[in-house]
Amino acid sequence: CLNGGNPDFLKFVLVELATPLTRIWVDRVQAGQMVFLSRSAGTIVGGADIGLTMEPNPFLLEYLLPYSQGMHHGLGLIGTCSIRPHYSPEWDLVSALFQAMQGHGVVRLGNDEALLCIEGHCKMVGKIAAQAEEPLSKMQMHRLIRAFEGASAPTEFLAWLRQVPFWAGSSAMREKK
Repeated sequence: CLNGGNPDFLKFVLVELATPLTRIWVDRVQAGQMVFLSRSAGTIVGGADIGLTMEPNPFLLEYLLPYSQGMHHGLGLIGTCSIRPHYSPEWDLVSALFQAMQGHGVVRLGNDEALLCIEGHCKMVGKIAAQAEEPLSKMQMHRLIRAFEGASAPTEFLAWLRQVPFWAGSSAMREKK
């Protein structure tokens, strides 16, 4: 069982200090020989990427984990999804942007929810909350899109941003090229 705490520190311990043990149990979980059970930070680390956290100590990330392309990589125990535990609607925009930039899904788990994966098929269980509530007004979303346009964001990202589920904005914004 991977418990809570700081995802950066937990990843450091698993990848840098306990590498042989971590490899053994990751291989067993992926082979279906062992159950992966986690909560909070352990859940984040078990996903594809640990970037969806706002832990208060950035020094752990900057100094403990080697600065490389993979410093945010999780253990990938649930495929290509990242997980955001303790989900609340405040995480909708960040999760949507993260998903667009990383190119993989984000599973948003509330405190009364769990993700159950068996033989490559996953489903939400527990008290499933309504997700993807509208985090921004149309005017705020318009301003965000304009900011990304001004920052020369990739065309694919801007196209995605105009089509995100919580943006039911004007057809002028969706059709703008």
